[in-house]
Amino acid sequence: MKSHVSILRIAMFLFAGIISFSCQKSIMKEVAPPAAKSGVKVTGKFAGKDGFMINGNFQFNGTETKTTADYFTRQIEVIYIPTGEILNTFLLRVENTDPNVDMYEAIPAHAFTGIFTISSNGYVFLTKQADKGSDVALPNNGFDYDMALQGIPVNLEAVAGCVMKNINNADWTSYVNDMIETPDNYLWQWAGCEWRN
Repeated sequence: MKSHVSILRIAMFLFAGIISFSCQKSIMKEVAPPAAKSGVKVTGKFAGKDGFMINGNFQFNGTETKTTADYFTRQIEVIYIPTGEILNTFLLRVENTDPNVDMYEAIPAHAFTGIFTISSNGYVFLTKQADKGSDVALPNNGFDYDMALQGIPVNLEAVAGCVMKNINNADWTSYVNDMIETPDNYLWQWAGCEWRN
């Protein structure tokens, strides 16, 4: 008789434990925000330091500075190797302007709606816009020489020429895609320029 009582008690204990675990699980589900509404989406492809490229006496460091569901930014430092001096620092920012579309899926699919900017010392000297994957025409192809003049103290001509030649074209979203898919590749566009100290 005692064994029956013991078995019954164990069964009741296990049953109570299952109910308790189930309740805790449902409470956790209610408390945790849905991934789509968390406001942050960081893919495994972002690892912080993108790496660097070498071009003669110059090193180009690429670093991720911020990643969210709506935008991501990367920084490029141009370093003069003999002295270690940072000649230029550029901030590249990609912002999604269509909240109904996941930009991390839209950019590789060439269906991105948003803005891509490059700035130096706080001065935005290049702006590109896309509407569902199509390049939006902007004055001077989005290049602002006056802002570049103020923001780029070193190698203005090299930077302007490089940006206009390599990034400023109808397929600039492919460059933005490189910033996500193959972080090292987008630095080649800069390392390919003619830099000087």
